[in-house]
Amino acid sequence: MEKILPVVLIGYGTGGSIFHAPFINACQGMKLAAVVTSNKERQEAIARTYPGTKVYDGMEAMLQDREQFQLAVITTPNHMHHSQARSCLEAGLHVVVDKPFCLTAAQAEDLIAQAQASGKIISPYHNRRFDSDFLTLRKVLEENLVGTPFRLESRIERFRARPKPGGWRETTSASEGGGVLYDLGSHLIDQAIALFGPPDDIYGKLQERRGLGVEDDLFLALDYKETKLQVHLYASMACLSPGPRFTLSGSTGAFIKEKGCPQEDMLKAGVSPLAPHFGQEPASDWGSLLTDGGEKHKVETVAGNWLTYYQTMRLAILDGAPPPVPARAAWQGLKLMEKLRERC
Repeated sequence: MEKILPVVLIGYGTGGSIFHAPFINACQGMKLAAVVTSNKERQEAIARTYPGTKVYDGMEAMLQDREQFQLAVITTPNHMHHSQARSCLEAGLHVVVDKPFCLTAAQAEDLIAQAQASGKIISPYHNRRFDSDFLTLRKVLEENLVGTPFRLESRIERFRARPKPGGWRETTSASEGGGVLYDLGSHLIDQAIALFGPPDDIYGKLQERRGLGVEDDLFLALDYKETKLQVHLYASMACLSPGPRFTLSGSTGAFIKEKGCPQEDMLKAGVSPLAPHFGQEPASDWGSLLTDGGEKHKVETVAGNWLTYYQTMRLAILDGAPPPVPARAAWQGLKLMEKLRERC
């Protein structure tokens, strides 16, 4: 019989309800056994959507039943990640932590050490390694379609004059885990590390554009000296003219991907991760490859699927396979964030 991995989800806001629960529930060999939330409306929503899933009001009550679970998924406000992840590791659970993994590199190092001491796996939920646009960019690089790359521009730019209701990430101070660097910046930095490793140096700027008390506009350049590659990252909540999601320039061509991954919109529309068309784009949204001769070709978008993250995590726990994202990558990303803050 197939081994079923019981999972407890800690937190059930937008992150828990949209980005985690549907994939845990859809992952063959996993079970959404419990959710921790004290919010009564969310408890009622869980009962309707996932009948049979146990609900706990708090961490303490859940940890008393820790032997019922193997994996804890933490998707609570950012400043709580370190302490909750540590408690779960100490309780003998494997752990997934939503981004940002922690608020500091020192906290990340502490969790990595605790996981090693406990003999457990801890992995940051950098689900955007499984975005359709990113998977397509990786394919372009692997197939050498633009020659030697010398510049990558990666953008997640949005505009909201005021934060959306409940948008604590846009109003909470950076010391408490708010701001665009921890939010969108975490994804952009991790994707760059996944492709090229940590850079030799960085420069950039963090700015507050909307008067909300925390930075909402980011530019970060990663400098790879040996290959002379430059990676330029842009993240903003105050940009009315967003640029392409990716622009890759190389010695023999360029690749431009205008639109980002459709998975989030599909989930919000109620599309199941198990739907045959999940994560797929229409041909009209495919990126373009430009060649030295001036030719322009469409590049079929690789279907994205964040479900891959949980499928890989299950194999890591049960079969000893590598985790979907190593915790050390999150530590490297936090080191870059700290260096940027020192220089701004």
